[in-house]
Amino acid sequence: MAIPPILSGVPTDSSWIGPDYATVKATVNDGGSPIVTKGFLYGTDSNLLALQSGTNVQVARFYDDGNPVRLFDTTIFQLIPNRRYYVHGYASNIAGTTYGPRISFLTKPPGLPSVSTGNADSITKNQASVMGTVLSSGGSPVSQRGISVSTNPAVDSTSFKYFSGNGVGVFYVNLNGLDSCTTYFFRAFASNSVGTSYGSLNSFTTLRLPEVSTRPLSQITSNSVVTGGQILSDGGTNILARGIAYKSSPNPTIFDLNTADGNGPGSFITTVGGLQPSTLYYLRAYATNFVGTAYGNEISFTTSASLASVTTALPTGVTSTEASIGGNVVSDGGSAVTGRGIAYGLSSSPTTANFTTVNGTGTGLFVAALNGLISGMPYFARAYAINAVGVSYGNQVTFNTIAGMPQLVINTPNGVSGSGAVIVSQVVHDGSLPVTVRGVAYGVTPMPTLSNTVQVNGSGTGLYTSTLSGLISGTLFYVRAFATNAVGTGYSNQISFTTLQGYASLTTAPISNITSNSAQCGGDVLSDGGSLITSRGVAYGLTMSPNIGNNFVTTGNGLGPFVSNLTGLTG
Repeated sequence: MAIPPILSGVPTDSSWIGPDYATVKATVNDGGSPIVTKGFLYGTDSNLLALQSGTNVQVARFYDDGNPVRLFDTTIFQLIPNRRYYVHGYASNIAGTTYGPRISFLTKPPGLPSVSTGNADSITKNQASVMGTVLSSGGSPVSQRGISVSTNPAVDSTSFKYFSGNGVGVFYVNLNGLDSCTTYFFRAFASNSVGTSYGSLNSFTTLRLPEVSTRPLSQITSNSVVTGGQILSDGGTNILARGIAYKSSPNPTIFDLNTADGNGPGSFITTVGGLQPSTLYYLRAYATNFVGTAYGNEISFTTSASLASVTTALPTGVTSTEASIGGNVVSDGGSAVTGRGIAYGLSSSPTTANFTTVNGTGTGLFVAALNGLISGMPYFARAYAINAVGVSYGNQVTFNTIAGMPQLVINTPNGVSGSGAVIVSQVVHDGSLPVTVRGVAYGVTPMPTLSNTVQVNGSGTGLYTSTLSGLISGTLFYVRAFATNAVGTGYSNQISFTTLQGYASLTTAPISNITSNSAQCGGDVLSDGGSLITSRGVAYGLTMSPNIGNNFVTTGNGLGPFVSNLTGLTG
């Protein structure tokens, strides 16, 4: 069966008593049941158990640790100096609460505060954070506390002080305005009405920036350069980062363009890439430690020019003989673009040695029209740009012209006579479909077609000869070669020629209205032979093939039909 705990008091050791604190002790037996709570009842009134509460009675309580018989203690703070205090230990279990015998102690008279010095951290080149603790006020309120600092180990009241409030407890002071790479000594201090006390002496050394130099440049191109750096000193702490800072104006920093080339001491080499051609740059090595970032000597250089950068757009508006292709000169490579356009042909990777268009100068977008293409053929095209470095080409695009009408050429006629001519033509391309018929169309009006007079000369491609006959002498004729496929009929360029001049061409009409001494006859002048008809009529006589050396009748002039009256004939 459980009984209430059994307690005994333990007198307080005088070495554990100060002006405002004391450590009290008691022993407890749990009486066979776990201790629920335990602590100390203390105050300045000797009759604590009778009072149990009030301004002169306080409780220091804490919970059980599980041991059935043990010594427990606690330190009571904020006591009044030079004052008699009374203490009863107590403990509770399920059976009840028991108070131990009363013990007493006398706090010491007021004295100096008790203070300890902590370590320094967050050390940089010109500042550090240090800690101090006022362990006891010494029985009199702590009016000031802080850190005394000196570059001399003899830190005393004459040293520079950093203040941090008042009272007891932990405090922190941020030491500013320090010199880099310097050893500082410091002690925590606390002051009350009795005087000032100091903690133990401690020290730290401030850091400094690294020292770094920039390596000479090499391998300067249009978009890169090789350089590096040498870490001459780490400044007393680890090198966290190093590399090259660069930009197109002086004094580049790590907040501008930069490379990251590892950490630690020593030298490094790096390639600075992604630069613009023909551009002035400034660079310098950098190194970063806990203090900050330091920079080496600055070097300037100018990248070389490069080929222009150009892209090719997809073809549009493709027909049997035409297409439109655009380009974009994205960058001039640091040298003015003096020519640009589209290179194209029937083989891959066309250059300016092939067919080209010329579309101005400079950077930016442009559109080129490709004309005179062969229908139904695969074409390759690339945009090009020319600057002082050379010719650059964009991506290659391909397209197929649409199958179309045949393409022809016609030569100047030969063998021209008063009534004929010989003409040589050629079907250069069949339009990617078979030519079913070919020949020439001709007439006395320009641009003859199949609706005019035609001469057919077979089918297919290649050369062919057309012999024209029955032409009117002294007449201007127009001729075009033609060829027909499934798409339609294509024509060549037009040529013209004039037949040679000759005799008039005419017919004799039948004789009518015959009497004993007269008759009617006439004719039709079909062609003037290239010269005006000045007179016409009928020649007649009593012998075959009469002419104007015999009898004749004149009836007007010019072309066309006429009627003549023959009179004075012999019956």
